[in-house]
Amino acid sequence: MLLLSVIMRLKSVYCILVDSINVTTKDNVVTLAGSTDSLASSKKAEEIARGVSDVKHVNNQLVIN
Repeated sequence: MLLLSVIMRLKSVYCILVDSINVTTKDNVVTLAGSTDSLASSKKAEEIARGVSDVKHVNNQLVIN
């Protein structure tokens, strides 16, 4: 449920290419992996994930291409 919530929230933001982001969750910790096109997109993805209910921490491992 948490995984789906994070993915759906990310998909709702037009400036983030969700296809290049892998989202995993464990014990209410979200890990973002993959790539984005800018530092701003990476930070936005992290911010969005943090805003989802029940997320305790976001581990942002996104690489900027």
